[in-house]
Amino acid sequence: MADKHQQFKQRLEQLQEVIMSGLSFYAVWNKLRLHDEKEVSWSLDRQNQILGRWKGFFTPVGIGLQRMAMLEFAKVFDPDARTVSLTNLLKEAKRDSSLIPHAQPNDLTNISDRLRQAEATLKTIMKLRNQRLAHADARPDPLPPLMSQQMDSLIEDIKFAFNGLSVAHDKSVYSWDYALDGAGRDTTAILRLLLKEIERREMEYDDRMVEIVVGHIRGMETTLGRSLDDAEMASVASQFALTPEQKRRVQGARGSHITHDALQD
Repeated sequence: MADKHQQFKQRLEQLQEVIMSGLSFYAVWNKLRLHDEKEVSWSLDRQNQILGRWKGFFTPVGIGLQRMAMLEFAKVFDPDARTVSLTNLLKEAKRDSSLIPHAQPNDLTNISDRLRQAEATLKTIMKLRNQRLAHADARPDPLPPLMSQQMDSLIEDIKFAFNGLSVAHDKSVYSWDYALDGAGRDTTAILRLLLKEIERREMEYDDRMVEIVVGHIRGMETTLGRSLDDAEMASVASQFALTPEQKRRVQGARGSHITHDALQD
């Protein structure tokens, strides 16, 4: 009896690792492709700028995370008797009720219903995913809104079925949120670091641009023997395609005799 219980527990733990891997892959990928203004301080445009700036990394990572999540979720329903899956563990529990001494009368029925629901959802998702991947290009292949809703439903069904079986076995419930929150926090932290790197590079570029433009203005004024008038200053600003911030900094570097209006297009 003890051996059977221990073996069943070990298989539950192995399956938990598979589910956790799938949830982690999906959580990180979701964090990259979605922008929640309540959770982050940067704009959607900024996030797209980050992903675009390092697309050689984020494009394959995004595609890989999506595919790996789907692969791990598919393992949960593998009917091969050699595999550890919810499908097989549920069959084993139905054959030997001593493995689930804490099960209530309707527990296995409820778990079976949720697994059937989840398996149908997974098949739909896999079909949609395969159709989209058949026409994939170099960009990450995001899930359409309907598929995202189905993914969320699939995940909830898997967690319900696993915890239902675990409770029936030894009254233990696995908390997924802590590990998933960590994946989300770490992904957000990495995006924040990359944003700071973009901002640092932008500042360096602005410094260099201001230096060049101020030098250009001084060269023109030396050649002409006078300060540039407003029309000439506007022409310089247009020539170098200065941003409003760059214009402000050029104005400050050159002194008050360069008016704000002179630097406007």
